[in-house]
Amino acid sequence: MSNPFKLLFVNILLLSLFVVGYFFHYVSQIYVNDLSKITYLISGLLFLNIVLAIWNSFYKFNQRTIYDTKVDKYLAFVGSKFPYIGICGTIIGLAALIQILNTVSGGTASEQIGSLLTAIKAGMLTLFYPTLVGVVAYLWTSVLIFLDEGKDI
Repeated sequence: MSNPFKLLFVNILLLSLFVVGYFFHYVSQIYVNDLSKITYLISGLLFLNIVLAIWNSFYKFNQRTIYDTKVDKYLAFVGSKFPYIGICGTIIGLAALIQILNTVSGGTASEQIGSLLTAIKAGMLTLFYPTLVGVVAYLWTSVLIFLDEGKDI
């Protein structure tokens, strides 16, 4: 049987790391630079998964049951889809990069190259961040499922 307090402790620890990263502008940079805004969707689903996993763990603990519930199946399904949602953000970022590259025109050659490099940098950040957030959310949800099954890390 899983221990809900262990699951609660791990989530408080991971959320505190997230908050510290946000205050040092490591996390906020991800949300600012992502043009597709898919990272907001992934973060919202991850927060929902955390709340449901903790609730489900306390429910199982109080009912003294080890059987899977519908919430277990939901967590496994949605958790496995996070990388794919991140890849969708990557594709949206690639489309935005191509759109930005089409608008570069005028000025001297050095001005065009400078604006082209700026556009590529913005597009590459948009390509990278949704996939990164999707993989982190997948790993976090995998830890939730692993702990909910009563296993130790």
